[in-house]
Amino acid sequence: RAEVRGAGVDFNASTITWTQNGAVAARGLGVKSFDLVTGAVGSREALSVAVVAPNGMRYSASRTITIQDVDLLWFAETTVPPWYKGKALASPRSVIHIAALPDIRRNGTPVAPSQLVYRWSRGGQLVPDASGAGRQTFSFTADFIPTARTEITLAVSDVNGTAGAQKTLDIPLVSPVIRFYSEDPLEGTLSKRALESVLLPQGSEAYFRAVPFYF
Repeated sequence: RAEVRGAGVDFNASTITWTQNGAVAARGLGVKSFDLVTGAVGSREALSVAVVAPNGMRYSASRTITIQDVDLLWFAETTVPPWYKGKALASPRSVIHIAALPDIRRNGTPVAPSQLVYRWSRGGQLVPDASGAGRQTFSFTADFIPTARTEITLAVSDVNGTAGAQKTLDIPLVSPVIRFYSEDPLEGTLSKRALESVLLPQGSEAYFRAVPFYF
């Protein structure tokens, strides 16, 4: 979203024209903002705005935006059984690792990840020890409180600060749990469905396995 601002101009009563890549994208009275859809990484968006104030005065501004991106991947050092297809979720006091996969381009040429500057923040506070040139990974210990969420933000840019991107990751915490499964002497653990309750005839014998998740 692009917004036009300035002192001494009544934008609500002004005729405003937005141009994207040379074509008029929006025009009207009091159109103070404009939502645009960007192209692929590395593409450029040429955006300009022209304002005609009620007194006839004209104002204009323009900016070229180069599209950049960074992906954040995370995993937690918590337990899941080998057959589990889901993600090992983070639990209180577990160690969490985050890796950044940047796609930053300068004049159309990708910048090597090792040549970028990474600024990691946790809960809105910069973590200086984890930040710096080439610092693509960030590890930390989660909070004590179950159901809490940890917000991690990464701002990555080239050394000149002329090209960069920012992304925020919200990592939820869950309580560790134990699930029970039937154990068959021939087939082993019947892992398709955890047991919620068991009804056994009198005198019968059964085997079960307790499986920890997210410890």
